[in-house]
Amino acid sequence: MRKMKRMKPQVICIVVAVAALLLLRSLNPLRRSEEQIRKDVLMITPIGMDMQDVIAVIESKKKWEIRWIADHGYYYRDFYNRPSNGGSENQIGVQHIRGFIGQYNIVFETAVVVCWGFDENSMLIDIAVRKDINGP
Repeated sequence: MRKMKRMKPQVICIVVAVAALLLLRSLNPLRRSEEQIRKDVLMITPIGMDMQDVIAVIESKKKWEIRWIADHGYYYRDFYNRPSNGGSENQIGVQHIRGFIGQYNIVFETAVVVCWGFDENSMLIDIAVRKDINGP
């Protein structure tokens, strides 16, 4: 009977800790999976949107930053860790915007990066999301 009484506070502490972690995760949308963040960003900047409109959206967001605008597409392998044979089939679009949409940390700082890829008419054709973890 005494063992049961001692275990209850431990079980309660574990349940509270797990609940707190789940709450923290849900409060910051950047803690979601890369695929879920991608879906969220696509709702704000849908496929087919003009590049200038995407730039305006990025600039209107408080914590989002344009890191650079390039005159070539982004590379699929940079976001999905797939091997490349060096060909252009791994390049998404003919120009792209690389942006920073925020960061978070618990132990290590994690930056969330998005690339918007555009076709020859400056229309959005795809996006990719990556989390970069800075740690030892």
